[in-house]
Amino acid sequence: MTADFSFEDGGYLIEVYASEVQPGQWKVRSVFQRLSDLDDEHDTAALIRHESDVIFESMPHAMLAGREQAKQLVRSGSVGL
Repeated sequence: MTADFSFEDGGYLIEVYASEVQPGQWKVRSVFQRLSDLDDEHDTAALIRHESDVIFESMPHAMLAGREQAKQLVRSGSVGL
């Protein structure tokens, strides 16, 4: 089972995915793309992926933590785009 949502923050489109790796164990992955790249005519926009090493016991906790972690990465300048 997987869950996902997207939001904009700090000039990025951020997609957060949570995947159940084992029953009751969820991992989070985030994908970052600059909003300015979304209009690129040549589809050459760079994507940065980040995966958390933390295992969560529920999908809602994983999604909330993934969103907060993504926001922190953008604000600290750690996205790297």
